[in-house]
Amino acid sequence: MLFAQPGGSEFAALKPLESPPGARWQYSSGTAAILAPVMREALGGTEQDYLQFPRRALFTPLGMRSAIFEPDASGMLVTASFMYASAHDWARFGQLLLQDGMWDGRRILPEGWVRYMTTATPQSPRRDFGAHLWVKVPEPPTAMLRRHRYCPPTRSTPADTKASLSA
Repeated sequence: MLFAQPGGSEFAALKPLESPPGARWQYSSGTAAILAPVMREALGGTEQDYLQFPRRALFTPLGMRSAIFEPDASGMLVTASFMYASAHDWARFGQLLLQDGMWDGRRILPEGWVRYMTTATPQSPRRDFGAHLWVKVPEPPTAMLRRHRYCPPTRSTPADTKASLSA
């Protein structure tokens, strides 16, 4: 969807439902992609107004100078990923969340939104995902890598390398 389709939103929206909404949880960036045209329609205005919305509503008020939110080939923001920023700018976003959506005395996010997005979704089997946000890391990244036999060891020694190649 991200690299082979011109429009992730349309691609995701055309996929059939595997189960009724709310019945089963499974991570999918397609759900975030489906929200992009909903956001576009709700904002109204021109395509440029839509593409500048993250800068106008979030990045500029927080002083996030390096942040970039990229659109796909169809012009829709890639809402599940493709937002790039410096560590300093990500820290500003984190501070916004710590302050319950307030910045310099101004409400940037609706009241209650941070609590909602950081509350684990009941259907998430490990209670690790909220409203389009991972709320906890379920296991150390190195443990995840060890489960995948084609990933190289994180600290390779000649013996580890030989063992992984013969597996």
